[in-house]
Amino acid sequence: PRPVQLQNSLLQVYLSNRHHFSPSQFLQRMSEQGITPNRGTLTLLLEAYCQQGNMDGAREILSELKAKEMTINEEVYAALISGHAESGDMQSATVLLQVMKDNGLEPGLTSYTALLAGHAYHGDLDAIKTTIGIMREQRLFAGHNVFAEMLDALSRGGHHEKIVELLDMIRNKEWMYNELLEK
Repeated sequence: PRPVQLQNSLLQVYLSNRHHFSPSQFLQRMSEQGITPNRGTLTLLLEAYCQQGNMDGAREILSELKAKEMTINEEVYAALISGHAESGDMQSATVLLQVMKDNGLEPGLTSYTALLAGHAYHGDLDAIKTTIGIMREQRLFAGHNVFAEMLDALSRGGHHEKIVELLDMIRNKEWMYNELLEK
């Protein structure tokens, strides 16, 4: 494997384990080693900043992606949605769905999962219900992995009492994903 791929793998491990590190120092070390970050590296670093709720850092990486004329895809938007949610700005997180549309990119399950996890992190079950309703209108259906993300976010946000409520909603199929199977 090439050195940049090894760095990207390390970043993926850091992100999946929510390991706290400095994305700017990581980038600096890569530079010192003569390793040029690729689109994947920059996207992962953007995700790291977003996971930490550091939207200034995320904007720097976003600017670099744009300057290098690299594609801003749904994965990048989903990271930004998560970052705004992590920093407590759910309004900006929600507005990003429209920004995606304005830029010719239709929000998909990845973007909506990030938004749902953000609502869960803040314990807003009503916003989750509303978002699930919007998803249904667009024929996007949340599977078990989406609900797992929401349960994790509720727990990380300290809303343990709402976990049971979300599980009850899932159990009662209040807005369950498998409505397509019933038709």
